[in-house]
Formats: sequence, structure tokens, C-alpha cells
Amino acid sequence: PTVRKIKSYYKDCDFVLNAPGGICMGGFQAWIHLFFLKMAFMCNKKVVYYGRSFGPFPTRTPENRRFKELSMEFLKSFSFLSIRDQKTEKLARELSIDYIPTVDSAFLDNTHVAVPSALSDLINGERYMIFVPNLLVWHYAYKNITDKKTVLDFYSGIIDIIRSKFGNIKILMLPQLFDSPLNDIIFFKELKTCHPDENMFVIDDTYSSDIQQALIKDATFVIGARYHSIVFSINQATPFIALSYEHKISGLLESLNKEDRIIDISTIWSSEEDIKKCLHSVSDKLSDLQSDEALQRKAKDKANACFVLFSDFVKKQEK
Repeated sequence: PTVRKIKSYYKDCDFVLNAPGGICMGGFQAWIHLFFLKMAFMCNKKVVYYGRSFGPFPTRTPENRRFKELSMEFLKSFSFLSIRDQKTEKLARELSIDYIPTVDSAFLDNTHVAVPSALSDLINGERYMIFVPNLLVWHYAYKNITDKKTVLDFYSGIIDIIRSKFGNIKILMLPQLFDSPLNDIIFFKELKTCHPDENMFVIDDTYSSDIQQALIKDATFVIGARYHSIVFSINQATPFIALSYEHKISGLLESLNKEDRIIDISTIWSSEEDIKKCLHSVSDKLSDLQSDEALQRKAKDKANACFVLFSDFVKKQEK
């Protein structure tokens, strides 16, 4: 019944728009994602794949190879395809797939909202930074590479560095993953337990992305190991350090020629020495924090340029 209902929506629409999201077509191999795309094509609809990332496409197993085969079929059949990061663009070129370059669609927004009184009271006019760690072990690339204790120790090391450089600055941990056994709130509270710090706070997961951006706008700096913590930092011209765990973050900053704010944490877990080097890099980058309005404008201009082309596409469908 559910499939029939969705199919009726497809039949009634002019075209199907697939908006930004996780890397469903790639490492996570989300077959349900391909299923809904296939259904749209079976209904003879034009499909827009707007501002997404995709890949990598492993070929080790028959299932991997079939997933890649179907993905290639869809990627070459979209009526409008735009890509939000440089690494996915490179993959598209290797696969001879036409696309329009863009960045995350969040850069199309100019958010202006007030910080709720509960958060204002918490901040109380004092300096604060935003910290968005990532448990990582939920991710397909890390399941057999590291463990929770190692990840917790790493983030505790970052907190120690923040304290050594910025004294008793308030640390606000901002959740960006919900409705999951491994959601951010649970992980953040565990990190706080492992690293007792009376001036570190776990923000509720009930606040909208606009309120998150309002918090980030007035933060001294952001350290983020989640994609949208970095998107929001750029969108608010707030200094940041990007802890890149997969190609969405690094690809975004490559697209904007801002690789100097990246610290790659994807390959550090097999060696204590590599983790120490990574923590040294965090310390070094905390000595060079600057607001970057030129980066903000560049991201917005690139997002808007793609949106103009998409608007032209929509107008053509109306004729």
C-alpha cells in the first residue's frame, strides 16, 4: 500500500526533486534510495538530483557491483544533476557524468533568528565555542578501524587543548544527529562524563538549524566533525576547524579553495603517534583563527549560481 501511494504521488507530479542528504548513493549503499529513484524513472518522470554527494563505489562483491551499475544508470539519466563537493565532482568526471558544480544548498539561506532565552541565559554574555564531535564507529569506514574509547580519548585531547589556549571559555556541544541509537546527545553526555568539565554543556536536540546557525554566528570559533557544523560556520563567517571524516567535508572545502582549515581524521586511528600529530595540528590551527567573509560570499555565490540554472530548468518544464 505504501508503494502504491508513493507511486500515485509520482504520477501526479511534473518532475521529481531529490534534495540534499547523506551519501545514500555510495559508501552506505542505500538500496531504498535507488528503489525510489527507479520508481520515478518507471513513472517516466524527469528526476532532479540537486546538490548531493555520491560515491565511493566499491566493487568487491556482486552486490557492490550491482549497486554501482544501477547508480551509473541513474546518474546518467538525471534531467538536472548538481554536485556539492569537489571529490564527488572528480568522481563524476572519471565516470564521464555531466553535472553542474555547486555547494550545499544551506548557503542559499540568510538566517536571522533570535537565540532562545534558555540558551541566552546559559551563555550569559560570556565567550563560548561550538564543539561538534562525531562518534564515528557508526560509519561503515570506521567499524573495524577504531573503537569508542579511542574516539572519546581523542576528543578529550581536543578539549584539553581548548582549555590550555582559551582558559575557561564555555564549550557548547551542538547535536546534529537525531533518532538513532547512536545519536549525538547520548555520545556528547558520555564524552562529558569521561571528561568532567563544569563549563562544558550539551545543547538540547530540539533547536532548529536556524537557531544552531544563530549560536554559531556569535561563537568565538567552531571545531566540527560533522558536515553541517562546517557549512553553518562558513555561512556565518565564523572561524572553524574542520575534522574531516569522509569526503563531504574535505570536498566542500576543496570546492571553496579552503583546504587549510581541514584536519583529516580518517586515517589516524591505527597509530597513537598519528593521533598525537593530529592533536598538534588542532593546536596549531587554533592559533590562527580568523573570520572569513570572503569565503562566506564565495560559498553563497556558488550556491546561487546553481540555483539560477535550476530555476531556468523549472521554467522550461512549465512551458
